[in-house]
Amino acid sequence: MNFLVAVLVVVAVSAGCVSTSGTPTAESDGTTVTVTVAPSTTVQDTTSATPTGVTPTTTQAPVAQELPPNERGYVTVRTATGLTKCLVSADAVICESGSNTGWPLDPSGERYVSFRVTSDGAVTWAQGNLGAAQGISMSYATYRAVGWTIVADVAGTTFTNDATGHGAFVSLQEVRTF
Repeated sequence: MNFLVAVLVVVAVSAGCVSTSGTPTAESDGTTVTVTVAPSTTVQDTTSATPTGVTPTTTQAPVAQELPPNERGYVTVRTATGLTKCLVSADAVICESGSNTGWPLDPSGERYVSFRVTSDGAVTWAQGNLGAAQGISMSYATYRAVGWTIVADVAGTTFTNDATGHGAFVSLQEVRTF
């Protein structure tokens, strides 16, 4: 913190900041500290490293990789594990996986192997599949595709419609819509 104060002092002195009384002044609104220092003045750091009520952050929002749609206007992706494939269109996401999941059972007692979630968060379960489309293999990262943000991580993949905020979290254990 002493280094930071020294840098602030050098910047303030270089800019010619001096209080009207010729003595150093400091003001704080709880999140910003303004230091005004007269030239040749020593400033002692008596503040804590983090102001009260402020949580420092060093992470930035992840940059999303844009996935271009095919000639029909949709994007097919595969999760990082390769066990789930999803078709992303402007109005819905359809995903399929094998029957070895924690997804719901159909009326006959079989696990559903696919579902569709719309941009308003409504879900429909089915026993269909997406066919032979291989899809883009995703790594654990953030993507954008035809109006959806896709966040793939170790726990699962989240599809969020950019316009409505609705979507689904998908893993082999569960599907949660929102």
